[in-house]
Amino acid sequence: MDKISSQEPACRLPSKSKFISFTTKLIENTHYVVLLAVLAVLAISMTIFIFGAIESAIKIKNLLKQADLSSHVLTITLVVDFLEIISDMLKAVIFYLVGMAFYSLFIQPLSICMTLGVRSLRDLEAQLVNVIIVILAVEFLEHFILWKRPDEVLKFAISLGVVVLALVLFRYLGLRKDH
Repeated sequence: MDKISSQEPACRLPSKSKFISFTTKLIENTHYVVLLAVLAVLAISMTIFIFGAIESAIKIKNLLKQADLSSHVLTITLVVDFLEIISDMLKAVIFYLVGMAFYSLFIQPLSICMTLGVRSLRDLEAQLVNVIIVILAVEFLEHFILWKRPDEVLKFAISLGVVVLALVLFRYLGLRKDH
């Protein structure tokens, strides 16, 4: 057996040269490019929220104008219209979550992300899957309420079921992988 002499460390210690120091700082600060994504995604979210609020106000105004106390105020199409607004708002929530999580994960931690349970990319992924499942449920509810073609509603339900099952398995396997 050979005697093992002093071994080199697996990782080299940073050089004291100015060039290496500058390069290291430059590379470490590239995470600020994520701010572009954060601002874009939050702008998308706010736009959807604003348009959803405007659309809600218009629908409510029209509902109040046409309200006849002797008849049912909420028609099927009106309920579906409101469900579409809810679906849009949930989509805005997805963009909001992504923007806030990107900021919190790459720039500086935010207390709202901790409150929402987003401490890592895997947590963000889990929250997105949850919201997507809710959006799919709302979409199915819209189709179910309209009930135009039962065979199409059944096909839609089966396809949504497959997608939701895949998302749930994805989450389950991701959770098992973590533990």
